[in-house]
Amino acid sequence: MRKLLKTVAFLGVLGCVVFGTFALRHFRPLVATSEWTASSSDGVRGRVLQILFDSNRIFVEFPDSIDPRNHWFALDIENQIVGSPNPPKTKPYRYVNRGQEAGIDLTGMKMGTPWLIDWDETKVTVVGPDFEFTLYKTGANTGRQATASPSPAT
Repeated sequence: MRKLLKTVAFLGVLGCVVFGTFALRHFRPLVATSEWTASSSDGVRGRVLQILFDSNRIFVEFPDSIDPRNHWFALDIENQIVGSPNPPKTKPYRYVNRGQEAGIDLTGMKMGTPWLIDWDETKVTVVGPDFEFTLYKTGANTGRQATASPSPAT
């Protein structure tokens, strides 16, 4: 009887580990990161999230944005891509599907007026026709608050 209980317990734990690994690989949870800070040209602070175990993919949420197109942005740091993604799913936790890319590339023609994106070692500045934000690497801020650069005259 004891052997049977140990075997059932072992198989239960093994099943949880296998299922959990599959779930984390497919439904990639988004977690808050302190490595980056974001701020719009209006001074609104954005919430910066990254995919669990993948610091290369950053999602920025501006919940107070008036235009829903400027609510979510996705950045692929390694490939230097900024896109407008579908919003992450929220049930049972905030996540993105494995196959979801960065969304519509902001520098492409599908966005109408192409956005200007300036990549630097310590920051990324994204300027659109009606919205601008800057993403700062926290360690590179040298202790100062993140500030947005002035919006260009249009």
